[in-house]
Amino acid sequence: MIPGLIDHRNAALLKELEQDFTIKVEVVRDTEQYGCYSKEYESTIYVPESKISPPSFTHELLHIYLRSKEIYIGSRIQRRTQASKRLSIIYTEPLLDHIGNCLDHIKMLPIYLKLGYTRNQFLNDYKKHKCTHKEIEQIKEHWKHGQEYNASAIEFYLEKYFAIQACPNTDIDYSKQIQELRLINEPLFLINEKLIRRWTAMKIEGRDVSDDDYIIIAEDYVKEMEGWAALRSII
Repeated sequence: MIPGLIDHRNAALLKELEQDFTIKVEVVRDTEQYGCYSKEYESTIYVPESKISPPSFTHELLHIYLRSKEIYIGSRIQRRTQASKRLSIIYTEPLLDHIGNCLDHIKMLPIYLKLGYTRNQFLNDYKKHKCTHKEIEQIKEHWKHGQEYNASAIEFYLEKYFAIQACPNTDIDYSKQIQELRLINEPLFLINEKLIRRWTAMKIEGRDVSDDDYIIIAEDYVKEMEGWAALRSII
């Protein structure tokens, strides 16, 4: 392991993960972005040479942690939406990657804080406003052409919605943006609100048969989005 990545806060987490996963670290140049790639029980964490950081390394470990609990909501939504003729024009690969990452972050942040790290260490773009007034106006401008809905505008809507929900910066007030997104299309807003509410409440450990499971949550979400899209002409 590269010196400087492990501290007293993440050592136990790494040890726990290494019981089931082979975790490799690869140093990369010309970037400040951490990354993680996992396949089955092997994971590689990509570490910027210029930023050896326990907080950033822990962020990637927590992505593996969710995998260790066999929680794959992002890939479940991806498979189901890409199999849908209606939804595949909205849920592009970049959007699906974004949604999966945001959903992971919603579950990861409480654990990250409990380990002793701070909110402003969670993301490199912590201070960046995830949804501006200008972006809301862009969504409104391109939302519909006559009676037809613009798939790219719906995609951008969802991108901004999930970015807001996963933003760890509590100093940024998104209340106006949330209100505007709801007004643009309330049924769409409520379907995604339901997903976030159920996902946030879902237990990571200690689930029993009566508890929500990520598969059920994802299946219900895609079914509701199918129903929403079926009532609209989307191009």
